[in-house]
Amino acid sequence: MPIDIRETIVTPGVDHDVVQLHISDAASEDESASFDLQILVKIRALKSPALGHLQRAAMAEAQDALTPILQRLAQELKESGYGLQAPPKNPRT
Repeated sequence: MPIDIRETIVTPGVDHDVVQLHISDAASEDESASFDLQILVKIRALKSPALGHLQRAAMAEAQDALTPILQRLAQELKESGYGLQAPPKNPRT
């Protein structure tokens, strides 16, 4: 199965909405997933949004939060003398 948004839960509020996304390559509760990401974000309340607006806003917030962490980890690895990619435990031949 391709990675996709499998579930969206929106809890509306007066000033903010809470958007929860389940993004995975398998259905909910399927333990065979190789990618399973849960995002829960509070976003500014939007006027008459389509579901896609809410999903995009939640993913944009998550990306904005993750990008500096990724950059910091890359810098720390470089400064420690490690490459950005660790070699596989069991290389395929």
